[in-house]
Amino acid sequence: MSGSKVPPRNDMLESMKRSTLESANPQEPDHVYLNLENIKSPTDAAVIYVYVNLPAGAKPEDHPECFAGAVSLFGARKATAADGAHGGNGISESLDITGIVDRLHISTRSDRICR
Repeated sequence: MSGSKVPPRNDMLESMKRSTLESANPQEPDHVYLNLENIKSPTDAAVIYVYVNLPAGAKPEDHPECFAGAVSLFGARKATAADGAHGGNGISESLDITGIVDRLHISTRSDRICR
């Protein structure tokens, strides 16, 4: 290609080194969402409390730091019906779990997302 300049080898190596160092030091995420899709239910009269990485056997009320949010099943019965407007696909919800993931990112214990 005439007219195009190829960067000197040292510039390319420096750029690759900088890129590698940047990827080795991950940054906190801007926003992280937990998408719950195709939630189906025979009833609308329920609320699901969602926890992220709740320790096995733990009582949810003892770990409020793991609480991601509550999902109401209002409309789920109708959305679950195969002959309904949603074709039986159920409902979907999105929960912002940025705070929980930030705590994981900052935490020195990678086995617990909520601490």
